[in-house]
Amino acid sequence: HKAVFRGFSNGMPSPGTPSRKSPRIDPAQMPRPVVDAAPLRDPPKRFTYSVDPATAPPPPTCNTIYDHPADDFNVSPRYVSCSSSTTLANQAQHKRTKLPLSLSVRPLAKRRPEEHPLRLVDFGMKGPPRCERCGAFVSGFATFTERTWKCHLCGE
Repeated sequence: HKAVFRGFSNGMPSPGTPSRKSPRIDPAQMPRPVVDAAPLRDPPKRFTYSVDPATAPPPPTCNTIYDHPADDFNVSPRYVSCSSSTTLANQAQHKRTKLPLSLSVRPLAKRRPEEHPLRLVDFGMKGPPRCERCGAFVSGFATFTERTWKCHLCGE
């Protein structure tokens, strides 16, 4: 007489049943998201974006036309979007929550004809500002004073 265990047949685990022999994850047990293409078929909706955290951008699966106020110099969520619309200001709290933060940058995303063109900065023939000592480009990591900036690489 052979012992029969639930979830096993002929000594082998049945599909979708966890195996006691291997610590690996069974792909048959992984949840799969249900993708609905209906939002992409709907007519486009207009969305005016701002820096107000209460107005999070619509999900990327929506058919959206992005508008922006004339005095707003932020880039459209079509080109740059963050995984969270707000973050914790206190670094200790952020470390305790262990929430991942990511940024999706799509510089070559196609603009809809109804949207405003991107605002570009033209530095002329010299190009963007560079450090005189090491040649690094100015970036968000540089320290800015009233009229100059301090290089984040060499400190000059």
